[in-house]
Amino acid sequence: MNTVSTPPEQVKKRNPISTFVKNYPFQVYVVLTLALGWLPWYISGTPTAIVFVPFLTALIVPAVADGK
Repeated sequence: MNTVSTPPEQVKKRNPISTFVKNYPFQVYVVLTLALGWLPWYISGTPTAIVFVPFLTALIVPAVADGK
């Protein structure tokens, strides 16, 4: 029986964080959006510009999941 092995240079080593984000992108998006949107408001006591947080999170999650 012949088995095909992948050469070490073709095996992609992934960061555990990017693997987690790739496996659970929606959950990471929701948690990150809530954390980035509400945490500064909670710490400072004044409302911040949370309007752009979902947009920024939508850019961050795919970039981390795809490794770019």
